Amino acid sequence: MIKRGAILLLLFALWTTAVRAYDFAATVPSGQTLYFSLVAGGVQVVYPNAGSTPANGWVSYTQPTGALTVPATISDGNNTYSVLSLGNHALYGCTGLTSVTFAEGITSVGNSAVRLCTSLNTITLPSSLSSIGDFAFVDDSALTDVWVSSPVPPTTGNNIFYNIALSACTLHVACNAVAAYSAVAPWSGFGALVDAGCTVTVTAQANYAARGTVSGGGSYNAGTLVTLAAQPAAGCFFACWQDGDTLNPRIVNALSNCSFTAMFFRVQRDTLWLAEGDTLYLHDTIHDTVPPTFFRLDVTSGNTALGVGVGSALLPAGTLAEVCGLPLEGGRFVCWSDGSADNPRRLTLTANTTLQAVFEQLSVTAVEEVSWQVSVSGRYVTISGITGQQVRVYDIAGRQLYDTTSQRDTLSVRVPAAGAYLVRVGEGPARKVMVN
Repeated sequence: MIKRGAILLLLFALWTTAVRAYDFAATVPSGQTLYFSLVAGGVQVVYPNAGSTPANGWVSYTQPTGALTVPATISDGNNTYSVLSLGNHALYGCTGLTSVTFAEGITSVGNSAVRLCTSLNTITLPSSLSSIGDFAFVDDSALTDVWVSSPVPPTTGNNIFYNIALSACTLHVACNAVAAYSAVAPWSGFGALVDAGCTVTVTAQANYAARGTVSGGGSYNAGTLVTLAAQPAAGCFFACWQDGDTLNPRIVNALSNCSFTAMFFRVQRDTLWLAEGDTLYLHDTIHDTVPPTFFRLDVTSGNTALGVGVGSALLPAGTLAEVCGLPLEGGRFVCWSDGSADNPRRLTLTANTTLQAVFEQLSVTAVEEVSWQVSVSGRYVTISGITGQQVRVYDIAGRQLYDTTSQRDTLSVRVPAAGAYLVRVGEGPARKVMVN
């Protein structure tokens, strides 16, 4: 006769065997404990309880947290196995995970395998991965970056990224694989696709080498966050980067070849401070060595076919700036958007300022005949019939490139590149010329 206690012990043993879903547990190199089941050729990662729902998978067990690496091999103390896959629901609901990296050799990720990991921001998938199951990464709401080493997109089940804002996420793929991933869902839904295996160049330089140095330039893997720092020389100060950003140091995401120029300026005490060739500034007076506050001056045109707004710049607060509504042939300056008719116009910059020049079409009878001519040959713009007159050349954005009073009848000006330019003689309308 079997005693009652023995029967209860046997039932308990059978119950524990039924609910256990793994063959052995092991601590992986990243420090967490994972659970493994034997499969043909190796092992797969599984959740520890065979509960009726995935939510029961970690009852009475400690979930892995932090940065997890699923290794290529694992030992049970006696044998070493290849880790082949992540089973269905293997990491379901592990809310403390912040990143998951799968080692090379892992070939598949099961259904809902990394689902509801709400702190997970980074997933790294190996080139050996060939398939991803249904709903694998659903509700991983903190996700920002996915790295995939395979040049061929893995096959995917249904809605693997459901309830994730993919438009705000970056997909990093093998070098030259962007086109392949862009052509197939769900990979095409990412906000940015980056050639992660490619190298990009970040150029970091000073506007004048004698005024300061810039660190952070070099070659990086695409998608690397690069810190740029501008260090002014004695008697100089850092004002901003060429795009107007004043952060220093500054962190940039190196997605492609890019260039950053630190704008350094000299400061002289109680003397007139000159820009000395830097196009950001007009003349100004500074009485100490404290860098000024900068404001943006944007000068636009209400009709670019009839005229151009001249004077846009990033300037120190208090600068006395001059702007101009420059009419083209067939056009006439009327006024500024705030009603002022002064042209050119001078104003003291005390805040970010936008002015639009208003132009009107001249009637045929109102168009004045001009006595000067302009022609183009290569990079040279030649103006004739201009003895004793002021000649100015602008680029199409209204930046003045040349200004002189000609003592000769003909003058040739070399422009820096191909494009559209504006030529103005005296105070009359400008002419647009194309340089090829």
